[in-house]
Amino acid sequence: MGAIALSTTYVEVVFEGRAVETGSIEARLLAESLVGYSELFTRANSLVNGEASQAAVRVQTGFKGGSFVASLEFVQNVAEQAAQLITAHKFYDAAALIGIIGFIKREAVKESLIELYKWLKGKKPDQVNQVGNKELELVFGVQRKNVTSVTYNLYGDAAIREALGKVTTPLREADIERIAVRSDGAEQASIEKSEAEYFQPEPLRPEPDVGRARCHVGSFEAFVHRRKYLDFL
Repeated sequence: MGAIALSTTYVEVVFEGRAVETGSIEARLLAESLVGYSELFTRANSLVNGEASQAAVRVQTGFKGGSFVASLEFVQNVAEQAAQLITAHKFYDAAALIGIIGFIKREAVKESLIELYKWLKGKKPDQVNQVGNKELELVFGVQRKNVTSVTYNLYGDAAIREALGKVTTPLREADIERIAVRSDGAEQASIEKSEAEYFQPEPLRPEPDVGRARCHVGSFEAFVHRRKYLDFL
């Protein structure tokens, strides 16, 4: 049996800085960054939607007005025999999923994954409190913020962090000052060079047997092991 197309959405990723003023970018940095977008989308789709659907990212590149532009197509497919599985629980299509990640703005998304990384500066929150069936309150210093358990689960995943590290590689290793994401000609999100460190994965450390963290809230979507943070802190 073949695959059924579920949803597709498009964005443009714009690399800005002296490194791309001539319309070129180092192939290694571009390749690693684009692989990061693919790994981020496919991993997020797997965590949020389960294994019923398959996700992929297709790329076209070009040069526009002193910046290097990569057009990304985020695609979801499902095998025919698994199509009925996506109706068994809430399913996020491609647009909703990249909205949660933070590549496009959506009213339904209280706090995107990228915004959460910036707010926490890539660190572990001081405290996590359940405030609703699928919502958590994060405490970071004197600040508090409510996020969905879906976004928080993505934040705590080591593979997601690894992918975001690849996405932001050009900011750390080249004269790229800014990476912006546009949809329909309008800027939706950006990461500045000064923020790149928030997305950088740390070397893995030995993991003690610490059990479940106090932020476990008893549901599949909000299930967080302390080990997820020890993987990158």
